[in-house]
Amino acid sequence: MISRLQENWSKNKVLQNKWMVGPNIGKGLFGEVFEAKSVGEQVYNKVVKVQGLQTKEKFETEVVILKKCSSKSSFPQHCGSFSLDNLFFIVMSREGESIEDIVRRNHRGSSEMLLVLIPKRGAT
Repeated sequence: MISRLQENWSKNKVLQNKWMVGPNIGKGLFGEVFEAKSVGEQVYNKVVKVQGLQTKEKFETEVVILKKCSSKSSFPQHCGSFSLDNLFFIVMSREGESIEDIVRRNHRGSSEMLLVLIPKRGAT
């Protein structure tokens, strides 16, 4: 479903009258990643990750973790999150490490380890 975004979106698509989406720069663990910037900015200094609805619980968990980690200087800063047209969007600063990078560096694990380390919503 998400791979259709490249076909359906023109470069510089504006979301919520706030975020301008640029070219696709890769695929993350749960979705595709595009360059992004605030409308009116000159430089693409953010990224937007787009995820399908089937990942709602993972999306909500990722947003909670990203918000908690945003105070760390080495972690991407949460800029916004929302759903639109049956897709979930997370806008974050472009600098910093992903959770996957931190897991690999500190635990020498795979991307699948991330699913083990992030508790299910409501679990303690």
